[in-house]
Amino acid sequence: LGMKALKKKKNCPKKFNPAKALVHSVKGSLKMDDNQDDIGIQVGKSKVFLKREAYDALERLRRDKITSSVVVIQKNAKCYVYRKHYSKACRAILSIQCFLRCASAKNEVQRLRKQHRSIIIQSYWRRYLSRKL
Repeated sequence: LGMKALKKKKNCPKKFNPAKALVHSVKGSLKMDDNQDDIGIQVGKSKVFLKREAYDALERLRRDKITSSVVVIQKNAKCYVYRKHYSKACRAILSIQCFLRCASAKNEVQRLRKQHRSIIIQSYWRRYLSRKL
């Protein structure tokens, strides 16, 4: 809110007052109607004086900014928590998949070995039968 107004102008002959620049930018954001010139903000030497309407409008802006900031913080916190939960679930799923693939590979190897053994037994049996006759 008013960061551009706080930057000192290079070609400004007057003395730069950052409080007045900030109040001017706040006035611009507080104006509800275009025809409303005085919204109740005055700048003194060391204080800023507000009327009730200006104070309430500033409070409303502050409350809205805090609410939006809280929503962003909550969103990021929930994102962090759920991302952790998701990565933990992915690691668990990966370990289960690894175990199942390993068990499946062992079963396949046992099946192939058994098939190979049966082929060898059959060949020996056929050889025996052919020699016997």
